[in-house]
Amino acid sequence: MEYKILKTKEELEQMYKLRKEVFVDEQKIPLEFEKDEKDDLLDTVHVGVFLNEKLVATARIMKFNDDVVYFGRACVSKKCRSLGVGKFLFLNMEKTVIENKKSNEKRTIKFSAQYHALKFYQMLGYSVDDGKIFLEFSIKHIKMSKIV
Repeated sequence: MEYKILKTKEELEQMYKLRKEVFVDEQKIPLEFEKDEKDDLLDTVHVGVFLNEKLVATARIMKFNDDVVYFGRACVSKKCRSLGVGKFLFLNMEKTVIENKKSNEKRTIKFSAQYHALKFYQMLGYSVDDGKIFLEFSIKHIKMSKIV
């Protein structure tokens, strides 16, 4: 597996294609809500995991240089789930955040997790913030965070 920051037009097209497959086709999120203004902000970084040169997981890191960093739009190709790809993605995203801060700084990573994946994120050391479950497009979510 290879993790990298997505920069080229081709890489970003692959990213949007994978996000459409997961969020729109599988989870039935309306296409018009899948891509938003946060995708194009200067402090948003898109990342991905490649397996045999094919993008199999992606996410975005927002407010990249702030004390509180936000992860979002994390997804793994259906064919590659339960292969450790999601764990590889998140550990490398954390590494990206850590490598871009001063050694004495702390950064808080926050995101809204799909509730069905709660145990996965807890296994990676993330904690539930306020415990309130909320719906986004009829999918249960919960806010989580971790200090790195």
